[in-house]
Order: sequence, then structure tokens, then C-alpha cells
Amino acid sequence: MFTSGLGSVDIAVLILYIAAIISIGFIVSRRVKTVKDFTSAGQSLSPLVMIASCLATFFGAFAGSGAMEMIGQFGLTTLTILLGANVGWFVMALMAGKMRKSGALTYPAYIRRLFGAKAQAASSMISVVYLMGQIAGQFVACGTMAHLLGLCSFQTGIVAGGIIMILLSVSGGLSSVTITDSIQQIFITIMCVIVVPILAFSNAGGLKAVAAATDPVKMSLFQGAPSGYVIGTFLSLVLAYSCEPSFAQRIFAAKDEKSVVKETMFACLLGFLFTVPMWGAALTMPILFPEESSLVFLPLVMKAFLPPVLRGLGIAAFISLLLTTGNALLVSETSVISNDILPRIWPDADERQGLLISRGVVVVLGGLAVILGLYFQSVCAVMLLFVGMYGASIFPPVLLSVVFPKHELRSETVALCMGITAVLTLTLDLIPAFPAEGIFIGVPVHLILLLGLSKAESWRIEPAGEEVQV
Repeated sequence: MFTSGLGSVDIAVLILYIAAIISIGFIVSRRVKTVKDFTSAGQSLSPLVMIASCLATFFGAFAGSGAMEMIGQFGLTTLTILLGANVGWFVMALMAGKMRKSGALTYPAYIRRLFGAKAQAASSMISVVYLMGQIAGQFVACGTMAHLLGLCSFQTGIVAGGIIMILLSVSGGLSSVTITDSIQQIFITIMCVIVVPILAFSNAGGLKAVAAATDPVKMSLFQGAPSGYVIGTFLSLVLAYSCEPSFAQRIFAAKDEKSVVKETMFACLLGFLFTVPMWGAALTMPILFPEESSLVFLPLVMKAFLPPVLRGLGIAAFISLLLTTGNALLVSETSVISNDILPRIWPDADERQGLLISRGVVVVLGGLAVILGLYFQSVCAVMLLFVGMYGASIFPPVLLSVVFPKHELRSETVALCMGITAVLTLTLDLIPAFPAEGIFIGVPVHLILLLGLSKAESWRIEPAGEEVQV
């Protein structure tokens, strides 16, 4: 079988790489003195670190593994579907200046600035559920990659990947995560974005040979998947990434609030330019590895066509792709719990206690994500499951606040509508026989509820000092 274990030299390179990254994280952790340092890097991210860290977060299990699975199923239509993430990211970039100036440290805290404490509480709980699914997806990708490459069993790979990501996150929080992410993004860019497409297309006979051997439907940007799925998943990604908590956390942690819009837009543009060749190269999978799973396309190319040592660095780059997003998501979820939920439970905690609690939360969340990953065992299933729910329930009120800035939405109304939409959208997405994506129902219902309830509230409460005409 092609997926026999790696050579001892490559395994040694892989172990040294992971050990070096974890060590760097622990060294950086010495600067962390407060909860704010842990969850937002003291709002000191330089433009270069902010851009590199955003890219590393974007290049996660879905970009490196789940998207490859979709390319195998839907061909280039996958590019159209996943463009929704970049569109949503660009929408967030447009709001980045306002977000950074708000003084918030998390997206639920930003929701509080807009709508009040009850809306913050609702968005916090929804964010925790969404992020848990995303973290579990990173762990599942680690298990799948380790098993298919013959390194260990699927279950052992999930647990090992979880432990490494927890260690990267628990030491220095966002401070260490952004530094290690920036370093790892260099390897990701070189190996996954540049080297793999060149190796894949050259060994498959070139672009023309790949196009000729590929089903014409899979060469289409629109016809490779059912139109309802394409539109529904595209819109789900647009909404989810317009308020994506990990990207938002980097905006809140940026040092310069004046340039944060340009930095976010530049990272978004690079994210699109970098993923297109990486995902397009997966079309060579039926030619190069017809009997293998497309989930591990990237490491298969590196393993097949790179010499020792470089092969180990290549596999390390792919693992970096999983680790950078996994630890970023862990820190984002910890930030939501530490800043938005725990203060309600333990308002008198001092900085030392808060920092200890934050690190403990990382460990607990990592353990829960491992359990969730062992249950679902599919990158796409566990990551896409909560995307529609999150986007449909969180972003519509934010959008209304931008489109109608003078139209006030009560905190109770926003919280109620968020909760109803989250439950409705997730329930519909869990019903296999439901003929459409849950977002097609969830978003219209959310908007109707928001506008209807807020209008009814304005009729119920008479303006102060105004007499009612008989």
C-alpha cells in the first residue's frame, strides 16, 4: 500500500519541527501576565504578524483536507462554493475599523456594544458551539492524516493532534499562537501553495493533460454540484465569515486601529490567491493516486515526489496547516468563555485567577473537541454542520445595524431571535430528508422576527413626553 510509514529521517524532522514550535510557544508565553495578554495579545499585533496569523488561521483542516475532499466530489465548483469564505472575510474587513475602535476583545463583546448584555450572552453560547465544531474538525483531520499515512491509528492521531494543539494554546494564548502561526505560515506557503501544485501538475503531465483527463462537469465552476447546495453553502460561508470569531479576535488584537482595514483586506486577498492553486492541484488526484483518499492529497504529493528531509519538512508544513487553525480556534473559544461568560459566573476573579482559569478552559475545550471528533470522524461533516447555524443567527442583526444605523434593536429581541434562528437552522441541517440548506429558512425567519418584534416593541412603548391623541 502506498500509505506505508514515513522513513526514520522524515519522522525525526517532523518531531523536531513540532518540538521547536511548541518550545517557541512556551518562550513567548513569558510575556503573558494578564487575561488580556492571553486572549488578545495585549492588543499589540503588528501588521505583519496580524496578516500572517490570519492566513495561518484560514489555512486549516478545511483548506488543506476538507476542500480536497470537495474537489474530488465537485471539481472546480468547489472554488465557487468556498469563495463564500473570502467574500465574508472581505465584509468583515469593511467593518474592521469600527470593530477595533469599539474596544471589544471578542465578537460577542462587540455584539454587546451594539445591542446589549443579553444579546452578548446569546451570541457567546452560539459562538462556543460553532467553535467547538471547527476545533473538532482540525482534530479529525489530524487523525485522518496520521492513519492514511500509516503513522498511527485514526483515534490515536486525533488524540495526539489534540494534545499538540492544546500545548500550543495553553502556554501563551494568543501571544504565542500568533508568533508560532506566523512562522508556520512560511512553511505552509512554500510547501503547500508553491511546491505541491508544481509537483502535482508536472508529474500528471501538465495542465492540458489534467484538463483532458478530468470530467468536463468537474471542470465547471458551477455545474459540479447541485445548485441548492452551491448557493446554500456559499451563503452560509459568507454569513459565518462575516462574523468569524477567530478573524475578529485578530482585528481586536491589532496594534494599529487605523491600518487594520487594509491589513484584513490584504490577508483576505492573499488567502484567495494562495488557495486557488493548492485546491486546483487536487484535480491531479485521480491521475497520481487513483486509489487513495483525496483528504491527504497534499502530504501524498510531498511523500511521493520529495526527497528525504524535504519530505519531512513538507509533511510538517501540512501538519502546520492543521495546528495553526486548531490552536487559533482554541484560543478564540477560550477568549469568548473567559471574557464573555466567566465574568458573569465569577465576577471577583483577579488577574492571576483569571489567567489560570483561561488555561484550564483550553484544556477542557480541547478534551471535549477530541470527543466530538471521535464521534463524527469526518472533517466536512463536523465543520460545515455549525457554519449555517452560526452565520444565520449572528450576522443578520449586525448587518441591520449597519444598513439601518438609526433603527434600534432591543437586546432582548436580538437575543431571542438569535436563539430561535440557531435552533431552527441547526435542526433543519440535521434532517437528511430536508430538501434545502437550513440557511434558506433561517435567515429570512431571523430578519422577519427582528423587524417584526422590534416594530411591535416600538408600538407598545410610547415615547416619553408624548401624549396619545384620542
